[in-house]
Amino acid sequence: IFMHALSLQIIPSESTLKKLKSQMAVNEGTCPKIYGWAHDQFLNGEVSGDSKEEWTGHLMFDEMKLKQDIAWNAKTHELTGLVDGRKNCSIASELKALLDEDDSILEDKEYDVAKSVQQYRFRSTKGKTINGEFFYNNGSLSADEMLSQLLQVITSFELIGCRIYMVLADAGGNNARLFTLLRKGEVLGEHSWITPNIVEFQHPVFPERKIVICFCSTHCLKSLRNALILSQQGKARYFVDKDGYFFGWL
Repeated sequence: IFMHALSLQIIPSESTLKKLKSQMAVNEGTCPKIYGWAHDQFLNGEVSGDSKEEWTGHLMFDEMKLKQDIAWNAKTHELTGLVDGRKNCSIASELKALLDEDDSILEDKEYDVAKSVQQYRFRSTKGKTINGEFFYNNGSLSADEMLSQLLQVITSFELIGCRIYMVLADAGGNNARLFTLLRKGEVLGEHSWITPNIVEFQHPVFPERKIVICFCSTHCLKSLRNALILSQQGKARYFVDKDGYFFGWL
């Protein structure tokens, strides 16, 4: 109020700011319904008949590029449809264009189109899987956001009875940075023996427990294979052993 009265610039009043904020209200990226469904269908034994002791395992996550645009209702947590690849989209205008058999899109509110989705899935030691939350983004996902997502998903799965003892992902740039955050900045180094603080972190729900960090073995093997294929004599990548002998994919 003081700034509004004395400022040389025109500053909106408090009521105006509240009105603008109410029009831009956005729900946080959480969907407790998913975990409720998982608890009712699996952990209560309605479908699988397994005991809760069988739901011990690890959490897998990966980012997937979207080939088709989607429309998501942030208030009801429901997928409302698929749309074409225009920069901005509106379900209402899409439906009207479909009914009118016209490809023109009417002027409407503009929304940032999701380009990628970060997906989470729980896998038990018995091979049973439960899908977790899916977080959509426009290609700007950071390691800090992934950390917030990961802790949220771990907490939610634990609250419905799943026990998570490991997280699994590929060794991509964001995942590597995420694991560095989980290790509180500890560097892997070049030691022959890895200490526990490098490969595990404190459980966000049960501090007395630890969660192990693991890179996907399939992705690691593919990375080694690709590195060996690129190792060619006379090329930029030329691998030699400690005795100077060349090795690669012959």
